[in-house]
Amino acid sequence: RSIESTSNADVAYDTAITQSVSCGIGYFRVNVDYTHDDTFDQDIVIERILNQFSVIPDHRSTSADGSDWNYCFVHDRIPPEEYKDRFPGAELTDFEKDFDSEQDHINDDGVWIAEYWKRSEVTREVCQLSNKEIVDEEIYKENEELYQALGLQKVAQRTVKSYKVVQYILSGAEVIETVDWSGRYIPIVPVYGEEVVLEGKRYFKSLFRDSKDAQRQYNFWRSTTTQMVGDSTKYPYIAEEKTLVDPEKWANSTVERYAYLEYKKGAARPSKDQFSGVPAGAFQEALNSADDIKSTMGMFDASLGAKSNEVSGVAIANRKNVSDIGSFHFIDNRNRAIRHLGKIIIDLAPSVFTSDRVIRILGENGKDARIGKIDPNQQQSIIEGEGEEGLHAFGDEEAQEGDFDDAEGAEGEEEGEEPLEGGEEDYEEDLEDVEEEGKLESFNSFIKKRK
Repeated sequence: RSIESTSNADVAYDTAITQSVSCGIGYFRVNVDYTHDDTFDQDIVIERILNQFSVIPDHRSTSADGSDWNYCFVHDRIPPEEYKDRFPGAELTDFEKDFDSEQDHINDDGVWIAEYWKRSEVTREVCQLSNKEIVDEEIYKENEELYQALGLQKVAQRTVKSYKVVQYILSGAEVIETVDWSGRYIPIVPVYGEEVVLEGKRYFKSLFRDSKDAQRQYNFWRSTTTQMVGDSTKYPYIAEEKTLVDPEKWANSTVERYAYLEYKKGAARPSKDQFSGVPAGAFQEALNSADDIKSTMGMFDASLGAKSNEVSGVAIANRKNVSDIGSFHFIDNRNRAIRHLGKIIIDLAPSVFTSDRVIRILGENGKDARIGKIDPNQQQSIIEGEGEEGLHAFGDEEAQEGDFDDAEGAEGEEEGEEPLEGGEEDYEEDLEDVEEEGKLESFNSFIKKRK
């Protein structure tokens, strides 16, 4: 939660789910950056990906959160000046393409670069020591004498499967940079829309993908009625032959304004057919199309806050539930993406938080803050407390209960109260004293004493 707060992660989440709802897929990413300009400590940050079309995911992926991605491309177009500053000495070469990119209008003199993320399966040896601690075989061999001096022996060993992630920065001519990523997951997190598998291919649909035909019908009928009303002023004049003076002016009178129009004296006055109004069928078709849009999206008036036919609170709640069912998978996919984000952060944290530091720990409500300290050299690496002093390890119930007892005792001493002793007999005696006195003050004193 502290990482989310400092990274403004809500912006990344909102951008990704908006993209998911509007076009079927969105993304955000995890990155590592220095905490301040004057330190070598690093922090994990959550960043949004503004252009979801810049990401090319692993087409063999079948997971709902992208955790099984083995490769990924993220391309971007940057100005040549920025390219030279970021990659001094690299050849300024753009990618060759035989198509017109829709992004060329952003900066026509730009250069395309791409991130290529690749995850490979690797194996490593781990061993278990006599104190149940698990360490890498390489670390054990390097410090074998130290472990033996401490009386620790290797009791078990096995081969485990892991992953190695590498980031390549590519230009049109070469690999500009190679970065070994510390985690085991590609740090690009997808937020999928509605998933459909058709003829063995995986497709993702937006919220209104199935509403496009209904929207086209609605647009047609609304355009038709608008045209009917607009054309009502352009109906032609009906006149007898050779009764018009200056027929050209009469012909242009529907598009130009004239101070007057003349017709021959004694002839019948030219007239127009009266507009009888838009046919009811056109309005009804537009209404039917609007209802079709709601039905295909699974969102009805009650869920949008508009008044509908439902009157009772139960009926309105049921209609809202129907709307939630129609779009629940978008929220579920966002939650799956955030859960996968948590896995990435937990996997990455030991490689990023490598030095002692004090951090802020947020509560579940996002407001209750506590002070925590990271100590990678301790078995319990994160300790917490209410302030900078008296930090306690997570799960250290004895220490926390002891502090609570001490605080309670100190509070009792300040109030001048003495410890209470006695059981049922003392209880009965105190109660009899109160009943004999029959005073409210004595009863209140009794209650306070018993508490």
